[in-house]
Amino acid sequence: MNDESNNLGLPFIHPAQAQKHVSFNEAISILDGLVQLVIEAQETTPPASALPGSRYMIGANATSAWTGHDGHIAVREESGWAFLAPRNGFLAWFAQEKVLKFFENGQWKTPPLPEAISTSRLGIAATADATNRFSLSSPASLFNHAGASHQIKINKASASDTASMLFQNNWSGRAEIGLAGTDEFGLKVSGDGSQWVTALTVSSKGVVTQSVRPAGRAFSAAGTFSPASNTPRGFTELATTQGGVSLGATVSGGGNVLLIPEEGLYALSLNITLTAASGYSVSLLRNGSETLFTCRCTSPSPLTLGRTTIANLNQGDALTLIHKGSATLEEGSPATELVIVRL
Repeated sequence: MNDESNNLGLPFIHPAQAQKHVSFNEAISILDGLVQLVIEAQETTPPASALPGSRYMIGANATSAWTGHDGHIAVREESGWAFLAPRNGFLAWFAQEKVLKFFENGQWKTPPLPEAISTSRLGIAATADATNRFSLSSPASLFNHAGASHQIKINKASASDTASMLFQNNWSGRAEIGLAGTDEFGLKVSGDGSQWVTALTVSSKGVVTQSVRPAGRAFSAAGTFSPASNTPRGFTELATTQGGVSLGATVSGGGNVLLIPEEGLYALSLNITLTAASGYSVSLLRNGSETLFTCRCTSPSPLTLGRTTIANLNQGDALTLIHKGSATLEEGSPATELVIVRL
């Protein structure tokens, strides 16, 4: 008959054995040390303040009463220390690290995750909730290929639902990209998290729309007009305007200035239709003084003058025309108009 059990090494009580309680108590002590195993910490020197029943993992090069017991479990008893050798498959809760480990081939290891996990919530360094069922707090996230391509999929139930990515500043939305309540791909931005502007949409046919991109056509009411030479003139009508393009202060020669709503690079195109002209030219001015371009009549009238340029304009710039020489203009769109588009 063996003297101890195969797995835990518990001492057996033999027939006719004297002082049977000694073997019994030793077995109970071993069980008390190994069952519901909690490791307080890994140490190399016996803690002076260890309480009876506390258990420690002995590290390498142990000293004092632990000398020669590297890798053992030290159990504090009333009269000193007891030492237990861990075996493959032992489980222990490491209280200092707050992690469950198993013993295998001389090492305590953290159990690996199963190949397939199905759970209602998952938080990684964060707390998941009923809405954000997956929550991650990390400096970065990596989604890598498994040998070829890689896709990230966001699916929604119907066209009126949302499948998008929301970018926040201190939990307040600033930008959203995706399918937000429609099947058109869109980009929205916000300055406060409550008022949103759709900056760009792409239809299912690939048509790109920038609904707040500054653009517009400025002209005056249809008719004929003979401007006085060297007299500035503005516009009285706007069409197809977006992005805040508007008319501003009145101009001495009639009409109003055309105001630029946002700084940027603009394409400017001017058409002038003449029914009569002599030594005539027309210039597009910025803020009443800077000439952006000039169109000159070099052929007999009637004819249409045209000029296109690109200019960097500032928010609040005012555009006007100045006529020189003698001419009679056919006004109204598209005969005489200025078209602007922010690039």
